[in-house]
Order: sequence, then structure tokens, then C-alpha cells
Amino acid sequence: MAAKKLEAKILLLDFDLPGDAGGELIDRMRTISNVHMTMVTARSDEATAIARLAAGADDIMAKPFTRREVVARMQAILRRACPGPQCCTDRLHVHDMQGRRVFGALS
Repeated sequence: MAAKKLEAKILLLDFDLPGDAGGELIDRMRTISNVHMTMVTARSDEATAIARLAAGADDIMAKPFTRREVVARMQAILRRACPGPQCCTDRLHVHDMQGRRVFGALS
């Protein structure tokens, strides 16, 4: 069975990965995609946040946060990214890197 291809509109990435994996991931993604990337972190280091934004992240979210805040931010991004009825923000679905639905259809 072929894997289902998901076309992401937004990537929500944890930049508290081992080493500099978060920074490396931003660099790799920017070579292949212009998708919106929001980085999440438990750090309060301004220099690291600025470096991630300069590297290509579009937003930084500090942990802890609620699922409602994540959904609200994603809906706001989608409203700006693709205005009009083709971009139904009331049908937001969130998947992990393996394509498994984490949560969906929240508003």
C-alpha cells in the first residue's frame, strides 16, 4: 500500500531537538519548501529565537501552550495565506510526521 501524501500548509516544529537539529531542519525545509514554519520551544533565549527566525522560521511559540492557542494561530495563518472559501479554516486537521491525525476539525 502506498503511503498517503500530505501537503502541509503549516509546519509546527519543536526546535528543542538534540544538538542543532531544529536549525538544521529549518535549513533543509527552506531549500525545498516555502511552507509556513512555526517553531515551539521551552527556551526563553532571545538570541536563539532571533537566529531561528533569521534562518527561516516564521513564528516562535513558547511552551507551555494550549491546543486552543495552537488552533487559533494556525487558523489565523491560513486566513492570511489563502483567503477565500477554498481555505476552510474550520476544518483544520493536524497530523504527525508519519501522517497520523493528531487532532482535527477544531474551531
